[in-house]
Amino acid sequence: MSVLAEGLSNGGPKPYILNKIVNTFTGQKKNNIFNNLIKHNLQIRTFHSRMRAASRIGPHNQDIISIIVGSLLGDSYGNRRSVEGTRICYRQSIIHKDYLFSLYSFYYTNGYCSNLEPRMYTRKLKHKGTEVVYYGYEFNTFTFRSFNWIHDMFYRKGKKVIKPILENYMTPLCLAIWISDDGCWAKPGVRIAANCFTYS
Repeated sequence: MSVLAEGLSNGGPKPYILNKIVNTFTGQKKNNIFNNLIKHNLQIRTFHSRMRAASRIGPHNQDIISIIVGSLLGDSYGNRRSVEGTRICYRQSIIHKDYLFSLYSFYYTNGYCSNLEPRMYTRKLKHKGTEVVYYGYEFNTFTFRSFNWIHDMFYRKGKKVIKPILENYMTPLCLAIWISDDGCWAKPGVRIAANCFTYS
């Protein structure tokens, strides 16, 4: 599957994502409120760890939904926790540490995860008869009852599926996140690896 991503050519998806993160706070990059938050290292908090998951019901703005949908199209997964709700789980190799931490910063600043920074993990796999150790980082969002509809949109009997309704959530930010997870440059555009999905 090949997708040409127009509007992301000025520096690629990473600067675009970082700019969207800035814009999410106030709608303006140079807003005095945002500058004061950075200067005094203050955080905008919407939810907290002591709140019961069933009480976390949103509302969620378009950027939050876009990042979640783009991430689920890519490498992250939704973890349905019985009746409590759903959390979004992120895991990236160590070479993508900056990208993972930028997502963590976005979620934390908007109150969607705790102040515990992404933790390092190790994974041992066999490659051509020898054991290879891979390193990476991972974190989870808080569990939200209001994420259950997103889980239902992506999963059928525990398996990730792609439904036509996802077209309604394909914003530029969603596409940028998907490209950051599974995309690569392919002149004159961008190619997204969607090999894990089948037509069946």
